[in-house]
Amino acid sequence: MLSCDCDDQPGRVSWYELEDPEPVSRRCCCSSCLCRIPRQTIAYAIARDRDPRNDIEILVYGLRVPMAPAHLCEVCGDIHLSLSALGYAADPWEDQRALLREYDKVFGHGSKHQPPAQSELRSKPIPPSPRQSEPSALAALQQPTHPGRTPRAC
Repeated sequence: MLSCDCDDQPGRVSWYELEDPEPVSRRCCCSSCLCRIPRQTIAYAIARDRDPRNDIEILVYGLRVPMAPAHLCEVCGDIHLSLSALGYAADPWEDQRALLREYDKVFGHGSKHQPPAQSELRSKPIPPSPRQSEPSALAALQQPTHPGRTPRAC
């Protein structure tokens, strides 16, 4: 859900700004739409850490415990940056394409509401994310690319 409020809870993962997009060195999944990101494909890395859970972690790591980076595909990363620039607190693990559709529904053409800042988000149609695809589209995505091999889930 689109929100301008950030709820900071103790022990929650702290997400930092997206790093510059660059090719990923190994295959990974998009944290937002859960699509596979093949090797050498442009993606956004998200440096993240969390609050320590006990005194031992405080002694070892200090006040921030580092975690492995998460990734966003290029489309979801661009949407995340656009919504963040408009002042919305969209978490990277939320479905960015659904958030953009929600923004379009509230502030799109013919709406009585005005967006809080200028927006150029309607230049291209919003493709559906694999999370919200029809069953037939999901079946097409899950077909094996090589005979005798089936892709593994993320």
